[in-house]
Amino acid sequence: MSVILMSSSHCLLLQGGLANQLCQAALVSYEEHVGLKDLVVTDSLFGSRLRSLRSVTRRDVSPLFDSLLNSLPWHRLLVLRACFRLGLFSSLSCSNTLDRVELGGCNYYKGHGVTSAVFSESYEPFWSAVIDELDLRFGVVAPVSASFAMHVRQGDFLNPKTQLGSGLYPLSLNYYLRALSVLVGCESQSSPWLVFTDSPETVSANFIPALGAACKVVTSVSAEYDLWRLSHCSQLILSNSTFSCVAAHLASIRKSLRRVVAPARWFIDSRDFPNGDLRKPEWIQV
Repeated sequence: MSVILMSSSHCLLLQGGLANQLCQAALVSYEEHVGLKDLVVTDSLFGSRLRSLRSVTRRDVSPLFDSLLNSLPWHRLLVLRACFRLGLFSSLSCSNTLDRVELGGCNYYKGHGVTSAVFSESYEPFWSAVIDELDLRFGVVAPVSASFAMHVRQGDFLNPKTQLGSGLYPLSLNYYLRALSVLVGCESQSSPWLVFTDSPETVSANFIPALGAACKVVTSVSAEYDLWRLSHCSQLILSNSTFSCVAAHLASIRKSLRRVVAPARWFIDSRDFPNGDLRKPEWIQV
């Protein structure tokens, strides 16, 4: 159903996966001084013909935004796409990570990047609202103890082209083994290592032989479910993804997080991504 946005409205044109969508919403929430449930979002950019021609991975708007989702009239979307692409009526905000177009008295936002600012104290009300929404969907307490966990993204260790195309440094199985040795060296643990991934079959084939029976690859219900489970963990091994960082931040807000290991090499060339490093100073880098 199409809607005509009123002059006081603001609208976020969502892009990317779950974590990127949440970070974009956090920035707009702070910029517009609104809460999670007061946002207006659209998935109009996901259906771009140009994206399909470029074989860009098809993403869906997270169910967390279902009740906030509206469609834009095609003619308004056509004008907006031209404005964003040509820089008409546009400006940058939030450390140059949001493109904003003022059109017809409305503010339209499109994510242009990520920034560690979203994990600062100013944004905590937004992330607390995300935790409340996740708990509402999946419960207040995680069903199984998940003290020790790692997040492995598809393509990190077997398909480096996936990472090279985004400028991220390809992670190998060796990184996860070294990170695991750091945490196990800090204290003994008896519970299994839970591995969350978007490629369970591939990860199982590579991780279980290396880690043995202590490695349990989680069968994912959804990205939202994995994020909820990870937010209950006390010790995390991260991939170089926004999803990993958001999970660690939510666990920190829950006061359950004790120790985090993150890749020391995040980008292929860090000079190209001045605002993209989401790591926190207290995280152990391997």
